[in-house]
Amino acid sequence: MSKRAWEIPTGTFIRDLLLAYKEAYAYEIWKALRDEREKAGIIAPTYHSFRNYMRILRRLGLIRLVRVERAIRGWPRRYFAIVPGMEDHPAWYHPQVAFYPLTQLGAKDYARLKREAEEARVKVGTYYIRTRPDRVESLAKELGVSRGEIERRIRRPRSPPEETE
Repeated sequence: MSKRAWEIPTGTFIRDLLLAYKEAYAYEIWKALRDEREKAGIIAPTYHSFRNYMRILRRLGLIRLVRVERAIRGWPRRYFAIVPGMEDHPAWYHPQVAFYPLTQLGAKDYARLKREAEEARVKVGTYYIRTRPDRVESLAKELGVSRGEIERRIRRPRSPPEETE
């Protein structure tokens, strides 16, 4: 039986690698994740998808840019490290949910929520906050942030993330 992607979670893999090596650049981390998942028979994310993941970690304040190495050719290498004190933050387990809370719904539930919001003539995020206050509260508690912060993350439109590499 083949393993599933959640058996080698991307967020905790990145955290563990950065704890072991103190700093690394995105491509180096992605290659290690790809190799580890291939050994286990699991499909690895594309490098483009992985870079987006790194952007989310950076925007959540879990990792920081520590130095940039000039490249002989191509793009310069940007080295990242864990922000001191964030080693055990719960967002490592589900960074995408921490950054875009509605991603926890999945495609079917999100489509249903969107239909209901359209019928109520409100935005999806606003509808979710009104109809599922207990989920908003529990996510805020789990991540150790205010309810208002979770509501802000739910309501905000997706903007293009900043460049990491």
